[in-house]
Amino acid sequence: MAKQSPRKLKSAARAIDKVAARQGVTAEEVRWQIEQSIHDALSHHDPQAQAFWERMPKAGDVPTPEELIAFCADEVSKGR
Repeated sequence: MAKQSPRKLKSAARAIDKVAARQGVTAEEVRWQIEQSIHDALSHHDPQAQAFWERMPKAGDVPTPEELIAFCADEVSKGR
């Protein structure tokens, strides 16, 4: 599947930085927490959940936090 645009990934990285600053933690901590949530969600066997992950553009087998944020932002802007 195609990768997200570098512009969208940079925007997602800035969002992570903002969340970290608001929460008083490092951006790495926020990324780690998102990564844990991604791994938990990927193990869900619901067909709709699996279809969501399959639609997501990602460079590897597991999306990065930035790829997840960029994809979700696109989905929201499309009204999905």
